[in-house]
Amino acid sequence: PSLTISDISSRINNNEYVLSYDYTDGSGVKKIIKCYEGLTKLGIQPTLYELDDEECNIEQIKNLNHMYDEISDEIDAEMEDEE
Repeated sequence: PSLTISDISSRINNNEYVLSYDYTDGSGVKKIIKCYEGLTKLGIQPTLYELDDEECNIEQIKNLNHMYDEISDEIDAEMEDEE
C-alpha cells in the first residue's frame, strides 16, 4: 500500500522506517535502488539498513544487483546451451 506524504513525514519525524523490501531477489533490489534514487532526486538523503539494523550504502545494494544480473545472465546462457 502507498503511503501519503503525511504518513511519510510522520514516520521520518518518529525515526521509523518509511519502507522495507526484501533484497534476497533481484526484484526487491531493483525496487530499493529505484526508491533510493527517486528520493535523492528530491533532495532527501535516505539511510539504508540491513535486516539486522546495520547501516549499509547504496553501492552495496547496486553491487548486489549487478551480481544478481550476472547470475541471471549465466543461467540464461546455460539454458540456451542445453536447448
